[in-house]
Amino acid sequence: MMQETEEEDVELVGGGRRGPSSLGISSDSKGLKRGLLSFAGIIIALNIIVFTLGVKYSQEYTPPPTPEPVDNESKPASFRLSPLVRPLHYIMQVDPDMNAFTFTVRENIMIEITNSSTRDIILHARELQVSDVLLHTQNGTTIAPSSVSYYTPDEFVIFHFGKNLTNLLVDQTLFNITFVCSGQIGDIARGFYRSSYMENEEKKWLAVTDFEPADARSAFVCFDEPSFKATFTMSVSADASEGWFAISNMNEVSITPRHYSTNGSADGYQVHHFATSPLMSTYLVCYVVSRFGHVTYNGGSVPVRVFAPPLVVEQGRFAAETGSKIVDAFGDYFDIPYVMPKLDMIALPDFTSGAMENWGLITYRIEALLWNPNTSSLASKQSIAMIISHELAHQWFGNLVTMGWWDNVWLNEGFASFVEYQGVDLVYPSWNIWSQFIPMDRSVAMDLDSLHSSHPLVVPILSADVITQQFDSISYSKGASVLRMLRDKMEKQSQGSFVKGIHHYLTKREYGNAESTQLWADIVEETGQTDVTGFMKSWTEQVGYPVVNASLGDDGKIHLSQRRFLYTSSPTNETQLWNVPLTIQKRDDFVSQAYDEEHTEIIDDGSWAVLNVNGSGYYRVSYDQALLDRIIAQWEEDHLVFSDETRSSLLSDSFALNLAQSVPIEYPLSLVKNMKGERDYVPWWTTLGSLGGLRPFVDEQRFYETFQRFISATLRDTVDHLTFTESEDSDESHSTRLLRPVALTSAISAGDERTINEGYRLFEAKKQGRPTNTSSALNPAIYAAAASKSNEMDYKWMKDAYLKETSATEKNVLLAALCKFGRHEHVGQIQSTLQDALNPDIIKPKDMQSTLVNIARSSRDGRTKTWEFIERNFDLLKAKFGDAPFVMDGIIKRVTSLFSTSEDKKRISDFLNNSGFSKGSRSIIQALEQIDINRKWREKNVESLEKWLDQWAESHPEK
Repeated sequence: MMQETEEEDVELVGGGRRGPSSLGISSDSKGLKRGLLSFAGIIIALNIIVFTLGVKYSQEYTPPPTPEPVDNESKPASFRLSPLVRPLHYIMQVDPDMNAFTFTVRENIMIEITNSSTRDIILHARELQVSDVLLHTQNGTTIAPSSVSYYTPDEFVIFHFGKNLTNLLVDQTLFNITFVCSGQIGDIARGFYRSSYMENEEKKWLAVTDFEPADARSAFVCFDEPSFKATFTMSVSADASEGWFAISNMNEVSITPRHYSTNGSADGYQVHHFATSPLMSTYLVCYVVSRFGHVTYNGGSVPVRVFAPPLVVEQGRFAAETGSKIVDAFGDYFDIPYVMPKLDMIALPDFTSGAMENWGLITYRIEALLWNPNTSSLASKQSIAMIISHELAHQWFGNLVTMGWWDNVWLNEGFASFVEYQGVDLVYPSWNIWSQFIPMDRSVAMDLDSLHSSHPLVVPILSADVITQQFDSISYSKGASVLRMLRDKMEKQSQGSFVKGIHHYLTKREYGNAESTQLWADIVEETGQTDVTGFMKSWTEQVGYPVVNASLGDDGKIHLSQRRFLYTSSPTNETQLWNVPLTIQKRDDFVSQAYDEEHTEIIDDGSWAVLNVNGSGYYRVSYDQALLDRIIAQWEEDHLVFSDETRSSLLSDSFALNLAQSVPIEYPLSLVKNMKGERDYVPWWTTLGSLGGLRPFVDEQRFYETFQRFISATLRDTVDHLTFTESEDSDESHSTRLLRPVALTSAISAGDERTINEGYRLFEAKKQGRPTNTSSALNPAIYAAAASKSNEMDYKWMKDAYLKETSATEKNVLLAALCKFGRHEHVGQIQSTLQDALNPDIIKPKDMQSTLVNIARSSRDGRTKTWEFIERNFDLLKAKFGDAPFVMDGIIKRVTSLFSTSEDKKRISDFLNNSGFSKGSRSIIQALEQIDINRKWREKNVESLEKWLDQWAESHPEK
């Protein structure tokens, strides 16, 4: 799953195998793969007779009322399912009613029971009505349960068979259990839900599934844990007379009419039958019923189709070609071909996450998949390629090999977040995408991992309601960062060893489940690099990360020490140590060595020395003033001696150390003031993100205008060099083309009048329909210029353009611009956009979080009005997103991170406590901790910053 993505200004970016041997399946991985088809044949032969007893469609069928939950005396022993009852194969027919928004599912699950004293069969079900339950033996005996009950806290349905079952277990272990379940096609983007889009001013519907991590149980009765892998034979009906059709994970093998059971006549529906899947977890099951169009790319090893609303489906061609090329590139890179017979990707109007990696049918936010070459920017093109690469990486990491339980979700998400760079780099090497890793992932992970309330990569999960909390930047971005560090370490010892170890892991564990320890063991087994296990244990099982302090001694040595890095106070565990892979760049030398002690030292030769070259290690470096002065002198002389990754790392570390009160504000500013000649995107991304992050803490200060002028002046040379004149066919580098809109937008946000006036002139031309001879990539800057003036007529034009726009990426750009309006006396524009966020016909629920966060980040009034809006509409927001707690947690955490006073913290804390929302939630704890960090930064740095800016202003008078 890809986390939610947003359109926002860059200056706002923060610094063993399963399967019963009794069926004759080979225990070796190759034998398992070969045995899948014959396995499916055995299952279908066993199932076909009993399944047809309940498969016919009955118009008169009315599910019985849901039984009352069992009392606490009948509470199961664990919130986890017993491994002694396992699914082997599901046969399901899903019958959605797109008029009533209900569904019925006829299920037949082949199960194996290995405990002869089993009396009850427990599965997962949430808000489903279950009936017609029967247990079938292989010799034709059929028994019904004595009762069916529910334990709602753990979302269990319990089929009580008693001695009737234990008697059967004397001489057999394989059974089929059949039943019918029904439920609602909901309007919240989880489980089996409905989504809508406009076509020729008419609302059109579709129904789609989104099951990760534990929502398959709301669509069909199942063993809804990742280790309970099974094969699936799916059928889905759709009303062909109204143009509906169905797609699922596997390729379609036939279409048959659906018949009424009463008279055998067809009802206009067609049943789409799909091939049997490989072994997979329930969260990867997917089916969609829609009237979408599609485009196909057949240039690779498998056909790739992109589905989307008919009016915009042509915008899927870039995704189809990119998906095809990346899936084949991954197959070559891992030396393991993509195992599914086809690859479908679908653009959804309503989708909470960025995308979801369902095997063979990947679901995306519409703006994360569709790219319009006439209106979409290069940045959106890159973003789409990265998201596609992330989801395709999951086809190996997560789908082929799956974590055993959600405590190792980082194996899925960390790997995908790391490998997505490799996929894009293989297909678009000129983009130099690896250079963006530090601001895009490493800095994001470190920001969260610098809090006391962070967590290790591997965390015990003791209740189902905390699973979603694992889907954070620790699992994604820290996971990616430590894998990048491991790759670089291994490759220095033996080139190609990392991917060789990963290939061994994937082939050994294919179609099964794995844990972190098995990954390290497999890498060691294949490569012989025995230090991998110990090295990675210090990074995956400990919370946080170290800062390496470098100081120049009188003995001619540079002394190094490590401790945990935190934004506030000292580490509570002073014994924490990490195995740090030291890399050192000097004027004429490059050194690499391991470091797992508290103290060590290196020889000083009198030249500058930069540690953690390219930011490849997951640690920060703090230099004393003498060493820093040497680095700054070299930076001023020739900053290109340092790679753009190294420059980005130096900048990121300096601002983080200042936020932690380890160094004064002058430390990072001494680097920033030498950015005037910088032409690379990545160092500017880090710099502008860090400076922009300070705005909410100083926008009430007397010196705020000087702070803004400093940013503007620092950007001046870069903006003058870039200008608004890029054309679509420019031969400029990828980095330059990404930098231009970022630099221009940042200059406008800093109040640079020259850039604002030029941007507004181009905006006026757009309004009047005149050609501007500028790339669509510059629209964010042009719209930001209009927002900086906040003219009422411009606001109305922008909103009208947003409502009419059909390109999803351009629509996001327009919405981000609307969130900036409301400057000066036009606060009513903020209120208007906030109210629009409550209207799903104007702003989709999927865009609620980004809308609120972008308004809050836009200005002091935006910050205040957004929190007031949250307080005023909290019950409504809870009702809208209550079944998706990470959305509410994200809104609260990201908006409150902009506040910085004791009064702010008290108001927010009191409100959240009185609201009863997510008490003890990790996100809420982190939000309140962040406010404390912000407050302490203000107390320590405001006077120093004012003094530094006054001195800068004296030497840089306004012209």
